[in-house]
Amino acid sequence: LTSQLSSSKAEQRESERDRKSAEALDNLKRLIPGTFGRTFDLCKTTHRKYNAAVTIAMGKAMDAIVVEEEGVAKEGIKYL
Repeated sequence: LTSQLSSSKAEQRESERDRKSAEALDNLKRLIPGTFGRTFDLCKTTHRKYNAAVTIAMGKAMDAIVVEEEGVAKEGIKYL
């Protein structure tokens, strides 16, 4: 029972973190022109069988935010 409660709390924290991240990205896209989105969201595969390969190839960069130019990146960093 204790492990189930701990697991549930961890899932809630992760869900809240994901929601806040998505909200921050939506705000960035709305407030700072030239912000396109996360690499992972922009690089969708044509076939599901390639999802794992793309995820592994991206590594840590899969959560990187893609912007038009360096100035946009600097504005985004200031905002965050």
